[in-house]
Amino acid sequence: MRWLSAFALVCALWPASAGAADADSDSPAMETPQATPAAEQSGTSVPEAAKVPAEKPVAPADPEPAEDPVERGQAIAEANCGRCHAVGDAGASPEPMAPPFRELHKLYPVESLAESLAEGIVTGHPDMPAFELTAPQVNALISYLKTL
Repeated sequence: MRWLSAFALVCALWPASAGAADADSDSPAMETPQATPAAEQSGTSVPEAAKVPAEKPVAPADPEPAEDPVERGQAIAEANCGRCHAVGDAGASPEPMAPPFRELHKLYPVESLAESLAEGIVTGHPDMPAFELTAPQVNALISYLKTL
């Protein structure tokens, strides 16, 4: 088995050493083949969506801030999330890939969503815009989610 490893090593190095010895001759040097990405080898290409740079997070709409954090959280959810998610305690989400807010606690511990909301959710369902919430907005939205 050792001889096979040595043979493979010699074969791999042979063209490089042969090209170096013939550097002064008129014969063309052997070229080292370049690696071809797997996508090109298989005939597939990178999806166009993967080539598009991620959207910059935007500041979400914050309707007239309510005194009650639950009311403020509900208003933030309705203003920013309601076009895709069912944000109330009933009904289907307008966007099938967007889970209803009342189901989020089954997918994630609600408290764990605070960090993602504060840092900016940039990946969610395919049509989800990138956005960032302020700390008071995050707290209000978490307070609201806990009521569902």
